[in-house]
Amino acid sequence: MSSLDIVLKTVERCNLNCSYCYFFNGLDKTYLKRPKYITKDVINHLARFLRDGIISLNLTNIHIVLHGGEPLMQPKADFVYLIETLKSSILNADIIFSMQTNATLVTSSWIDLLNRYEVSVGVSIDGPKEYNDKYRIDHYGNGSYEQVVKGIRLLQEGLTRKPGCLTVINPEFDGRKIYRHLVDLGFKNIDFLLPDNNYANPPAYKITKI
Repeated sequence: MSSLDIVLKTVERCNLNCSYCYFFNGLDKTYLKRPKYITKDVINHLARFLRDGIISLNLTNIHIVLHGGEPLMQPKADFVYLIETLKSSILNADIIFSMQTNATLVTSSWIDLLNRYEVSVGVSIDGPKEYNDKYRIDHYGNGSYEQVVKGIRLLQEGLTRKPGCLTVINPEFDGRKIYRHLVDLGFKNIDFLLPDNNYANPPAYKITKI
């Protein structure tokens, strides 16, 4: 093994309240007992863990995905501390960062930081407004589509590395319509994901064919 991919939850809260979210709308509520943001102690421990792991496993590439919750809720000073600490600790391997965001909190200052540290970005959006706003709502029940598209435009205009998208799909929706909408929004890199379900919590729809 020469490479390692890490999904790092930097924020334990979210400004949206997506109905299918396994993390915040599942049965496990232990996140409420944990800090809202990743602490400096955890960051420092992670840096030491990675430094030692790189040596013992002869790793040459580290990819860290900043996740949440919503990672753009993290205070910017904490974000800088996280990136700088990990970059300064990992000297014997190449390290790259990416982020999965709902894009509703994008600002020019965030774009500056993402460009400075060469963080690639994936945006969560579930297709056209009528599909996206069925599930991706805020804590007052309002749809998020307009805010997300505004954030997408800011990212597309400001980022050196253009954003991709991750779309949770309902098989009962029109897949062609979803794909065409994402292309029309300007995305070149598109990933699809089924909602997180299991035997104890089956999906409300039946997948009859793929």
